[in-house]
Amino acid sequence: ERRGEKINIRHILVAPKINQDDMLNARLRLDSIRSQVMTNDTLSFSEAAAMFSDDKESKFNGGLMVNPQTGATRWEVDQIDPSLFFAIDKLKTGEISQPILAHLQGGKQGYRILMLKTRTEPHVANLKDDYQRLQDAALNEKQHISTNKWIEKKLSSTYYRITDDYTGCKFDIFKVQPVARY
Repeated sequence: ERRGEKINIRHILVAPKINQDDMLNARLRLDSIRSQVMTNDTLSFSEAAAMFSDDKESKFNGGLMVNPQTGATRWEVDQIDPSLFFAIDKLKTGEISQPILAHLQGGKQGYRILMLKTRTEPHVANLKDDYQRLQDAALNEKQHISTNKWIEKKLSSTYYRITDDYTGCKFDIFKVQPVARY
């Protein structure tokens, strides 16, 4: 039904159920893959990811997980899902986790194993270890300055009114007196 710019929509969703046997088989398969990687010098984690992973995004880059917020393969601690963080927090560099339950997009579930490739210890920022973070901060600062300049330029030709409720607020960017009240 449509009325003007508002619409009512109905739908029927069919979500297939994954039975416990399938989940158990996936867990056992991952446990077997983990054992192969740990005991077999001829199969690396990267090769195992290419051969066995169902994740199309990480399958062909050695299993590296890409941060969707930044597009980088390095993750900030606060950007990691808490369940994932607790699984990798216990790992040492190069160590592979036991199969853990993963809640995927679309409400699906599966199992995954994780390998901690590198961990950066807390430190004073430097270009070698923090290039992406420093680049993002510099870009953010440039965008902020550019936006502020644009707003200041447009203020003289733009009508705006600040109501009595907000006359006591400090607007850093506006640096102007409120216009006449109605």
